[in-house]
Amino acid sequence: MDFLTSEVITAVLTPVFAYVAYRFTKPKSRCAICNDYLPVKDIRWVATVTNPDTGKLEQKSVCNPCFQKAVSTDPIDSHKEFCVRCGSLVQEPEECLRKVGEEFHYVCDFCMSIAPSEKIELQELLSPEFLSKRTPFDSFIGLAESYGQPLDTKEDLNTEGFNQFIADRTDYGSFEEILTEAITQKREKMLKGHLGLK
Repeated sequence: MDFLTSEVITAVLTPVFAYVAYRFTKPKSRCAICNDYLPVKDIRWVATVTNPDTGKLEQKSVCNPCFQKAVSTDPIDSHKEFCVRCGSLVQEPEECLRKVGEEFHYVCDFCMSIAPSEKIELQELLSPEFLSKRTPFDSFIGLAESYGQPLDTKEDLNTEGFNQFIADRTDYGSFEEILTEAITQKREKMLKGHLGLK
């Protein structure tokens, strides 16, 4: 076997063995209600569920949607509000009710304080999925090429000519409108991921 063949075999088999080792050696927790895998995080929601073997109530790890459903139907806890991310009891519900996308959820101050705020590249922000909804372009590069003028600086994106091009070719009035909507949607998606919402 020559060197190149052994390199190719190693490159192909290494990820396969890594996946097998991960999948079958690490103990993984499952939701006690829906049996889905729980997220690999420090977060664990706990609900009181009936053990099918013994018929007794026990505290078990559950996924976030099952926890929220269990809390909303539990007669003891139904008048209390819990953080959608960590499951902690919210002491002042009025202050912790936060809008996430089109829905409102209770999020404690701690979980809100550690929400992601990473820097996002323009290419990622103006993804094909986002641009194709209200523009004829499938990427920012396609939009820039169609415009025909250089868009190298922030000032280039705010010129009257470029904004007129955007207004003529898209459902937006200016490039600033595109950016504002893209940033809002990206933050909402990141916050939903952070809070464990689907």
